Amino acid sequence: EECRDREGRRDQRGRGGRARRMFDGTSARQARHIAGKYPKSSAAALVLGTVATCVMVGAIEARDRLDATRRAAAGARGGGAATTPEEAQLRAMLENARESTWRENLENAADAQGRFMMPGGPAGGAGGGEAPGYVRRIEERSG
Repeated sequence: EECRDREGRRDQRGRGGRARRMFDGTSARQARHIAGKYPKSSAAALVLGTVATCVMVGAIEARDRLDATRRAAAGARGGGAATTPEEAQLRAMLENARESTWRENLENAADAQGRFMMPGGPAGGAGGGEAPGYVRRIEERSG
């Protein structure tokens, strides 16, 4: 069955005609009509909407940056009473890595891989021997 819509265009019912009518650009035509009839008001609404969006995005970004700055400042001060033993150990590991050369860091990483990450490996040390220097430094700094 074939018929015509309001503008005289052909519309084939049963072959996506309903979807075509739903998304036929009516709202776009209405927006163009309103913009043509009220150009100053439309331009003002567009500018205000853009400014409002920018202000909201800027406020969210500023909030996130402020939170990150506060967390970084709290971490630099030592974290106060809220520092857990795991956080203290992580800070000590980072300090140790910063003070070591890249070769020492690679050796420490390889040793730590064998000590702590390999399944079935001894967690206290490879072969039950004494802990290496980097482990002792981390324990001293975090304790």
